[in-house]
Amino acid sequence: AALHQSYAPELAIRGFSAVAPASVFLEHWAPSLNIPGPHIAYHALLTYAWSEFYQYAGRSLWSEAWSPNIAEILENHCIYSIDDTTLGELLPADSSELFAPEFRTAFATGDLSAYEPMQQAFAENRLHGYAQTAPLLVFQGNADQTVLPEHTEELVAQLRSSNVDVDYRIVVGGTHTNVAYGFLAYPELRTAESLEWIREQLQRD
Repeated sequence: AALHQSYAPELAIRGFSAVAPASVFLEHWAPSLNIPGPHIAYHALLTYAWSEFYQYAGRSLWSEAWSPNIAEILENHCIYSIDDTTLGELLPADSSELFAPEFRTAFATGDLSAYEPMQQAFAENRLHGYAQTAPLLVFQGNADQTVLPEHTEELVAQLRSSNVDVDYRIVVGGTHTNVAYGFLAYPELRTAESLEWIREQLQRD
C-alpha cells in the first residue's frame, strides 16, 4: 500500500488488506528474541534476507553450529508447508542456539550500531505514514502470539497519526493463522467478512 504510488501507479488497486502485519519496528522485534518459540524462525528469515540484500560482510550473525547450513535451510524451506518440513521444525526455538552471541545481544538490546547494514535495514523498512491510494483494512486476532495485538495497535496508531485512514478490526479468539486470507480450503474466523470487504471495494465507484 505504501509503495503503490511509486512502484505500480498504473495498477488500479481497489483496496489493501492484511492480517497482523509485521511493523518492522525494531522495538517490537528486539524483546522477543530472548523468548523461545516458533517466532524465532521469523527472526532467522529477516536476518538472512536483510544480510543478503544489504550485502552484510561483517562479523558472523549465526552460531558456529548453524552457520554452515543456514543459507541452504532458509532458501529451501518455508514457514508453512503442505508436504515438506517447515522452518519451525528445522530451526531451534531458542535464539541462543541459532545466532552468534554478540549479534544476539546487540539485536535483543536494540543496538545494532556494530552491525550497520542491519541497523540500516530496520530504518529503511520501518513502516511510516504514506500517501494513500486505496482503502486499507487491517485484521488482528486478540490471541495472536506471533504478531502481538499491542504491536499492531501501535502500528495503526502511527499510520493514523500520519493521516492514513485505517479500518482496524480486532477478531476475538483470532490467532496468527485463523483469521482470514489463509489457505482457501480452511474456513477462518473472518473469511466471509474479508470476502465481502473485497467485493465492496470492487463494486464502489
